Amino acid sequence: GTVQYKYVYKDDDTKEYSNAASDCSPVGEYNIIVSGLSADNYKMEYVPGVMTVNPIADTITVTPKALTDTTDTVKIYDGTSVNENMFTVTRNGNGDLTFKYYKKKDGEAAPEDTALESAPSEAGSYYVEVVEAARDNYVETTSAKVPFTIGKKAFALSVTAKDMVYNNKAVTPEDLFTVTGNEGLEALQYTYYKKQAGVLEPEETALAE
Repeated sequence: GTVQYKYVYKDDDTKEYSNAASDCSPVGEYNIIVSGLSADNYKMEYVPGVMTVNPIADTITVTPKALTDTTDTVKIYDGTSVNENMFTVTRNGNGDLTFKYYKKKDGEAAPEDTALESAPSEAGSYYVEVVEAARDNYVETTSAKVPFTIGKKAFALSVTAKDMVYNNKAVTPEDLFTVTGNEGLEALQYTYYKKQAGVLEPEETALAE
């Protein structure tokens, strides 16, 4: 006769499979039951075997949802932290995910001691790493560190000249101009240019302070 194999899941003996390669996917132990052989002069006795299916590491891919196709910038600085929705995670398992963040230094892979306690909010370069908890057929798996950036916010400065009458006294830029949109800047630097014929002259007409 033809030898036949049956695989019975130890944790649930109602689950029986005939093809170990394709059917026995749940992690655990299976009893191997053999039958089907016969011979005229022999009595067949079968000794059940045991097959173990072990969990494996998952394959996790993390992709920043960049604002443009040519950068890894996921947001522009606005005072709030990055969040998980700014990354696409592709995987096979369904374990809980934990996001870890690292400060990027000198364009090299960030070592463990640069791990951040929470999601970053300041403009700069970082790494994100995703850890998937062990579950079902997969052991705990950690993704590769993936770089991303929080872009710097551009200031929309507005300068308005104040009305003044010449009085031969020294004045400061603050006496001459009203500046708005500079919240968060530590200091302003003023450069003056000579205006001729109603046209702003190029850089070489800048005046010494």
